Amino acid sequence: FIGVCGHSGLQVGLIVSAIATIHRPAKEQLEWNIERQVGISADLLEGIMKDGERLINILSVDRLVERLAA
Repeated sequence: FIGVCGHSGLQVGLIVSAIATIHRPAKEQLEWNIERQVGISADLLEGIMKDGERLINILSVDRLVERLAA
């Protein structure tokens, strides 16, 4: 799979070897600004999705592309 992402006018193709699951969470399942809440450095983490007892990381594509382009 190739995911095409854009950041600051730059388009980047990210090669993904596999996708295990695609989620469509309800708003109440999502927690944003996690770094500020837990007090740790999580520069690529945008938020967390709560799925029952599981916590699923939501990555910031903007920050990922920014780091790859640096």
